[in-house]
Amino acid sequence: IYFIDIQLPNGLVSTEIISISSVVNAGMAPIGPVRVGSTTSFYFTAPTESFRPYAAAAALSTVPGIPTCAGLVPLAQDALFLISTTPGNGYFNGMTGGLDFYGQSYGDASVPLPNVPALSGFAFYMAFASFDLTAPGCPVALISPATLITIQ
Repeated sequence: IYFIDIQLPNGLVSTEIISISSVVNAGMAPIGPVRVGSTTSFYFTAPTESFRPYAAAAALSTVPGIPTCAGLVPLAQDALFLISTTPGNGYFNGMTGGLDFYGQSYGDASVPLPNVPALSGFAFYMAFASFDLTAPGCPVALISPATLITIQ
């Protein structure tokens, strides 16, 4: 587990916890609190994946997972997964993109949450995968562990 300090646009510093698996060198975290009536951006890190494209998704559960040529994506293929992977859905933005030189994406993915108090306490999972489109056979280079996201 790593603690990172993220400088927010308003000047405040948010300390976030990122868990990087001992098997997979990747992790993700929300940038700041996940609250109703606000937009939350996300930080992805996979230090071995410089300049590779990524795709992220969300789901209500981590089981049974989705099999790929590189292993299991730790998300269920449920309704939330289908919404989060549908381009232009209006709920999950920037879920595909590219990692930088350091294998990071800072704030490109975001989730605008409506001001609906009933969403407080709702939890879901997010994960991402990076791709090597030049690899023969399997283009999936890395699959991150799932991160539990709880709305405040």
